Amino acid sequence: MIVTYVVTTLLALLGLSQVVVVVVLRRFIRENMICESDASGRSEANLQTPFQPPVAIILSLRGADPGLEEGLRRLLTQDYDHYQLVVIVDHPSDPAWEVAHRVSREFDAKRVSIQEIRNRSGRCGLKCSALIQAVESLDDSVDIVVFSDADVVVAKDWLRTLIAPLQEATVGLATGAQWFAPSDRSLGSWVRSIWNAGASVPTILLHHPWAGSCAMRRRDLLRSGLLDRWRESIIDDGPMVDAITGLGLKLRFVSNAWMVNRESCSLRFTVRYIQRMLTWSRLYESTYLLTVLHSLLTSVSMSLAMLNMATSAAQGNWRSMILSGMGLGIFLGLSAFGYFGIQYLIRYCARRRGDEVPSTDPLTFGVLTLSLPLTYWIYGWAAVTALGVRHVKWRGVEYRLKSGRQVEMTHYQPFQSDSTQTGQSI
Repeated sequence: MIVTYVVTTLLALLGLSQVVVVVVLRRFIRENMICESDASGRSEANLQTPFQPPVAIILSLRGADPGLEEGLRRLLTQDYDHYQLVVIVDHPSDPAWEVAHRVSREFDAKRVSIQEIRNRSGRCGLKCSALIQAVESLDDSVDIVVFSDADVVVAKDWLRTLIAPLQEATVGLATGAQWFAPSDRSLGSWVRSIWNAGASVPTILLHHPWAGSCAMRRRDLLRSGLLDRWRESIIDDGPMVDAITGLGLKLRFVSNAWMVNRESCSLRFTVRYIQRMLTWSRLYESTYLLTVLHSLLTSVSMSLAMLNMATSAAQGNWRSMILSGMGLGIFLGLSAFGYFGIQYLIRYCARRRGDEVPSTDPLTFGVLTLSLPLTYWIYGWAAVTALGVRHVKWRGVEYRLKSGRQVEMTHYQPFQSDSTQTGQSI
């Protein structure tokens, strides 16, 4: 019975932490929105002197994501005067090459630059090679560099709002975050959404940058040594924190840059995705061992409660069975509350920019309930196995992780499209 009490208490505390997290995040988002309102050009003073320095948006492409065409159109129709879009495509045979050129023909040719990666370095991630080339191609007239991803579809005022915090001399990087809003009831899509909901909390509260929607001054980017860091990094956003804070500057979260991804994915894709994301965390976050501890506490406690319910029922020990069931029910119920609480916040942010995130219907709620335990098991497995990951396959490119943060590209070929994957994450 002692073990039963301990596990039940632990599950209840873990569940209550979900409520605390939502309350803290809600307060942070609302306070942050007040700051954005003060800095985004809505105040009387700012209306007289709008903040519109020359901007370059950089987009690296490998493969044609489901929303790429719409995403490109949104990037090219921003409510902003002085900006250009620099698109770096991995290879001319890549399906993204044709999509980018087709969309660019609809707009002013002077606003869009489409390039092929000229140097695919074997010592860094393919995306880092693309971003280095793009930044080095910019002329001195560009004041601010903005990064976006192929699976991002932005609002009309995204650019103006995203760069607004850079009016403050102490802010060196403005960033958003990502939310997955499943467009179907597939288990993989919901597991990814649930895991990402939890992962987005430290991302937002600790101002971890997300390169899918972030901005920095060009001069800060160059003097921070970020380009040299990218030359030996597998990912782009991982080195940003040290580069910017090394200049004595702060990172600022922008709620309007909290982007919604509506793609679907299989469970197999989700398992690989979560493990890869946690591998990046292992490489670039000093608190990763706390992530491992949290994942083990949740997944093991939940499993012990389920096991104890089964054995207690078999032995006729109804008190122990009910106690374990209460702990499990509290934990899963408050976990669902945590997910819906964060979903409410992203829906609130999305509505403010004219976007819409659908609510969860009764049938989908059933899928969510089934997905919760599975998510925690995958989370625990991925967090532990990420400690030993030495080989990564990312969009068909294979890498070997060497000592420290060193990386070696071991296999490359142009992206191979799969016409059967319409609407699926790649």
